[in-house]
Amino acid sequence: MTTPLRFDETRYQSAQVTIDGQVLRYRAFLGLDYVTMPVDAIQQLNVFVPESYFDNGQVNGYTRVTAPIFMPNTVGDVISKDPAVAPQLTPVAQFEGEYLAADTQDSIVYPVMATGSFTFPQIAQVGMPVVQAVGDSDYRIKRLALSPDFAYAGTNDEDAELVGVFDQQNRLVGASEVSQTATDDVNQLAGVIGSGQTVTDWRQQQLYIFPTLASKIKYFLA
Repeated sequence: MTTPLRFDETRYQSAQVTIDGQVLRYRAFLGLDYVTMPVDAIQQLNVFVPESYFDNGQVNGYTRVTAPIFMPNTVGDVISKDPAVAPQLTPVAQFEGEYLAADTQDSIVYPVMATGSFTFPQIAQVGMPVVQAVGDSDYRIKRLALSPDFAYAGTNDEDAELVGVFDQQNRLVGASEVSQTATDDVNQLAGVIGSGQTVTDWRQQQLYIFPTLASKIKYFLA
């Protein structure tokens, strides 16, 4: 590649997609180089932007400046399976690769798996989906607004929220978060769920460094 890495807004294809009966028109910027010396043809980006953003319009209240950026990971997985069994993500593929390398006859058993999207703000989830627990008397849902936390001071992350699902034994079985640090926070909570401990046992056995992002877990598990 000899041309500079510059984004050219004039090179795009117009397209549209119908979502829930509504037509969304967008511009597709395809095959964008993002490295000066690519070693494989796959090292290109495709960027899709709603058409209305170029006319100072909005989509679901977002403008061209405030809209979240969604970057899917298309690495895929190692073992052929229903995506409902385990998501097609890099950590899952690594886990499956280790299982295959072990040459065992035992069936694969997946651990607690956290998933996230590096949008802005980030979104992440682990364990039982919150929507599955809503209205089920066997579970308790707890919501924690994160914007008052010291770690979010000055971030303008006013809508940051952590939601947890607790069973009748007061064990954390699911969590989801939207914030600028959601992926790191949910990674911490994956360990809580994976341990199978009750909230009381976990609090008695863990003391986090303060002040850190993880220190919020103590009062979230109260």
